[in-house]
Amino acid sequence: MKNNYLLLGFIITTMLVLLATTVGIYSFFLKDSYYFTSLSGVIVEIYGGGIYQHHTTAQVYQVIPHDFVTLAFALPAFTISFYFAYHEKLLGKLIFAGMSPLIFVRQAISTFYAFYNQFFIIYLSIMGITFYMFIYLLSILKPINITEHISTRYNKKVNTLFLIIIPSLMGFFWLSEILPVTFTGNIPERMLSHTQTLVPHAIDLAFLLPLVIVSGLQLKNSKPFGYLMSFIVPFFLIVMMLTVIAKGIMMYIMLNEPVIEMMVFIGSFFIFSIIISFINLKSIVS
Repeated sequence: MKNNYLLLGFIITTMLVLLATTVGIYSFFLKDSYYFTSLSGVIVEIYGGGIYQHHTTAQVYQVIPHDFVTLAFALPAFTISFYFAYHEKLLGKLIFAGMSPLIFVRQAISTFYAFYNQFFIIYLSIMGITFYMFIYLLSILKPINITEHISTRYNKKVNTLFLIIIPSLMGFFWLSEILPVTFTGNIPERMLSHTQTLVPHAIDLAFLLPLVIVSGLQLKNSKPFGYLMSFIVPFFLIVMMLTVIAKGIMMYIMLNEPVIEMMVFIGSFFIFSIIISFINLKSIVS
């Protein structure tokens, strides 16, 4: 995997993510809020300072935890896994293949969800580079017969259920917020403190969740793509669920939001992802 273009993409991505997350986290100390009537007719608090100055305070207290987890966990995992992937280690390739779409999704949310700011071109660059990086990783992993590198410790049934049940439950959770108001002309309660649409829901329901479910069905039928994704998806979910947990903690501390139900729901996925990843790691053989 010693590809100079991939190395260049990795270096650029790392530098840009480091810059974007550091500036984003620093915005926490620059709050200068004021109130504004949103398009839905609700009076919301605008953060008023830092790179997220035009966002609502509720939005900022969700975005900053994303920045923190990306900087403290996702970026180190991205860097370490790239080192091993670059030196042709299968485990490094699999973890790196899980971290690349994670950073892509994070920046896709920033690109589409954020109000335009000076970092728009940075968000766009990170999103584009990590997307094509992930496509390239899949192309070089596709010819590898994963089944030749796993032992009898690998549990196909458990991985299949994980890949099908987890995204199905997440999809049901998102749709439970959207469907009840679809035909009433109202907007989901979650949006009352925001001024934009539900970008994370759209990305999950349109792209991520169907992809994971299809991967589970592929694994059920013993297809190579299913085996490949059964290693990638849990790595992705560990950091993604950690991000959502961090967001919940921030929302509870700063805004006293009722997040217990969400924390239990997401926390369960986080624990399951760690368990599945650990089991899968122990099944890999040289």
